Formats: sequence, C-alpha cells, structure tokens
Amino acid sequence: MHLKSILLGLAALIWINGPARAEIIVYAPAALGEVLESLQPKAAAAGHAFKLVTGHSPAQAKGIEEGAPADIFISVDPQWTAYLDGKHLLVSDSIADFAATQLVMVAAADSSLRYDAKPGEVLAPLLAGGRLALSDPEMTPAGRFARSALEKLGQWQAVKDQLALQSNVRAVVAMVERGEVPLGIGYASDVARSPKVKVLAVFGPDAAAPVRFPLALVAGHDSPEARAVLMLLKGADAAAILKDRGFLLP
Repeated sequence: MHLKSILLGLAALIWINGPARAEIIVYAPAALGEVLESLQPKAAAAGHAFKLVTGHSPAQAKGIEEGAPADIFISVDPQWTAYLDGKHLLVSDSIADFAATQLVMVAAADSSLRYDAKPGEVLAPLLAGGRLALSDPEMTPAGRFARSALEKLGQWQAVKDQLALQSNVRAVVAMVERGEVPLGIGYASDVARSPKVKVLAVFGPDAAAPVRFPLALVAGHDSPEARAVLMLLKGADAAAILKDRGFLLP
C-alpha cells in the first residue's frame, strides 16, 4: 500500500510539472565560447540552462543537416545560416544577428610595425622572413575571410607561401602573443582582452565587411524552453558580456 501511494504521488508530480525537459543545446563557433560560457550561470539561475557545443560553423551546419541534436545554431558565417534555412532546417522567423566583429591585423603589443590594410600597401616585407598566422582558409570561415581580404588588397600571392595556418582565430592570436610570428589575422574581439597584442589595422569595407554571427532555432526544436534561451541570448545580459569582450552589437 505504501509503494502504491509513492507511485501515485510521483504520477501526480509528473502530471503537475510535466515531463522532465532535456537541456537545450546551443551550437556556436569557438570565437563566442567565452561569451556564452559567461552567460551560462545567468541562464541556469533563470531556469533556462543550456549546454554549449563549440566548433567550426561548416561542420556544425553539416551536423545539423545530418540530424545532430542542436536546438539553437549560432554561426560565424551567414552563408551557413542561409544554407540550413534553404533546406528548411531552421525556423526562419527566428533568424537574427547575435553579434558582430571585425577582421583585423594583429601584432605584439610592443611591435613597431605599421600596416594600414589599404589597397597597394605591401605586406610581405613586414614579415621579414617570418610567417603570417591565420586560420586555415580551407577549414574555417575566418581563414576564408582573411584570404579574401588579402586577395582584394592584392597581397595574397606574395604571402601565401609564408603562412602559419591554425585551426581557429584564438590559436592565431596565441601565436602572436608568444612571439612565434610577427603578424596574424584574426577578429577584433579576440584581441580586445589580451594585453600582449594590439590591432595593427582593421580591414575596411574595401577588403572585408564586418563579421556577423547570426543565430536561429533549429527546425523541429521550436519549444518554449528553446525560445526562452533564444530570448536570453538576445537580452541585456548577453549584450553586456558581448560589449565587454570587444564584440559589436547588432
């Protein structure tokens, strides 16, 4: 009789509170890792906990296409958001810009080098036999943006054999911090909090547009819980963290 009472009580709790919900999963690029990790305690305290999975946007988009259990997708490249939306794998009315940053040339904080990232300005001599660090253009959006910018400035052919290719922009900045390379191309947001490096030049509109990070709900995962996390990502707490870490707000 006692066991029956316990089971009836559990059934009543489930009926009142509903079934237990799985944690919301957010796919995002590594460039946003610290921002989202800082937001997680606030989300949990508000009852909207989420699990963060960071990685390359192309691989994450392909994973979603193959059925990976993501609820929210944040991309470092709008083309992958458009790719998934074109396949009806995103909730179209949820697509919005989460943040933005700028492509920059990075040097050590005490570097005396000068480079303005303008058409006709020669880059290769500044390397002085060293290498230029950037994310792998064949694997990452950041690398593709960097190669495109250098091509538009007419400098790619001169430096393409002097590259130190990395897996992400954080690794690029780390190489400059350690003095392993004189220059690197990364995101302004990765430089903002490091006292060991500085922005030598911002790639302007004639070379690179601001880098946008769109976010969206994944189709089939449009739940009240996912919507709550989405609203939190668009809220004031997230905006304050983004601004503190050198990102531009949409």
